[in-house]
Amino acid sequence: MDEAFLRRIPYKLEVPGPSQDEFHAILKAAALRGGLQASREIGDYIISDLTERRGMNLARYQAGFIVDQLVTSCRYMGIKPQF
Repeated sequence: MDEAFLRRIPYKLEVPGPSQDEFHAILKAAALRGGLQASREIGDYIISDLTERRGMNLARYQAGFIVDQLVTSCRYMGIKPQF
């Protein structure tokens, strides 16, 4: 976001990224909402992919976004949603 955009937002809250344990908990909850189960290994893979392979910091929205995209993609392809 650029400075002009941020000036137009009257209230700003800094939301720090989750720890790895918090990310696992968020992923587990998001997966359950999507009818899935996320093992520790799946969470570790996603964390590794985001942080090491892509060089991103963990963010609280990522797990839900990933689950939503996975469920939507699987349904579009006519297959049962699964990791």
